[in-house]
Amino acid sequence: MRVAVIGAGSFGTAMAQLLADKGHDTKLWARDPVLVEGINRDRENKQYLPGFKLAPKLSATTSMEEALSGAQMVVSAAPSQATRDVMSKAVPFMPHHVPIVSLAKGIENGTLLTVTEI
Repeated sequence: MRVAVIGAGSFGTAMAQLLADKGHDTKLWARDPVLVEGINRDRENKQYLPGFKLAPKLSATTSMEEALSGAQMVVSAAPSQATRDVMSKAVPFMPHHVPIVSLAKGIENGTLLTVTEI
């Protein structure tokens, strides 16, 4: 299965690693090109999950279109305060009829809404 994980913090990276370890082709999206380059070059997210080698089936990108292209499942792992912004950027590239799994917890800064209320 081809999986897109949106958000390359510690939680998103750990979930992407778990999926890749299970044999899924996993594309991890991050907004920081330096972070993406390090993940792809060093096979490690040194900023958010240092010391853990990442599976060969996991790769990272800053392109939302590339991350979502051909995805059969989408995992939203952006922090609650960034979910609205990040997922609105994903909408034009979101594959139709695929499950979307949200890992977000907490509240959105400014509105104090939970992700289910956004």
